[in-house]
Amino acid sequence: MAKKIFIPLGFEIGSAVAAISERGLKSRDKIIFIVSPKKTERSEKAKDDIISFLNMIKMRGVKVKVKFLEIDEHNPSTSLKILINEMLSSKDEIYIDIAGGLRIHGILLILASIFLSYKIKDICVTAESTGSRIHLEIPKINIKLSKVSRKILQILLQKKSLTLESFTYYLNKSKSTLSKQLNALEKMGLIKKICKKPAKYEITSIGKILLCL
Repeated sequence: MAKKIFIPLGFEIGSAVAAISERGLKSRDKIIFIVSPKKTERSEKAKDDIISFLNMIKMRGVKVKVKFLEIDEHNPSTSLKILINEMLSSKDEIYIDIAGGLRIHGILLILASIFLSYKIKDICVTAESTGSRIHLEIPKINIKLSKVSRKILQILLQKKSLTLESFTYYLNKSKSTLSKQLNALEKMGLIKKICKKPAKYEITSIGKILLCL
């Protein structure tokens, strides 16, 4: 099976090159470089340098697919969804190498790996002090949503916010049943109460992300 390697790319390519070399590449592998949408002379040079390095590998007969995925560090919830969708876009084995680039990009990759722990083959971080490579154990989370809970999230995604009374209309369930479901989702951090009287709810960023899975 082909590998899909996610690597944050900063101004220097040395750590990214080291990570790629250690992984080893085969034809049909994919490398997703996580970059900032803000373009500078140094960031564009880094892209050119990493392409030159991969062209050298191509000359040896190894053809890999390369993508520069722009991730906005100022909008982490949307960026996390983009990363998760990219990881889910193929059946490739997912590898993550945090060896440079923006710290927020590394953090977002780790968060994405927690949500998709079943799909991540390996995640590795390069220590800044020694340059040594540290393989991380990925914590596994298992959030199983009932059909009603998933429907609640889908409705909130469309309607933005709703009261308990409104949910009884959309789902044709009793207030007591829906109240338990809403309380459970609130405790899980998937929805939040934005008004107490009457109780009104909206979906959280984490709730939106779980709907992608």
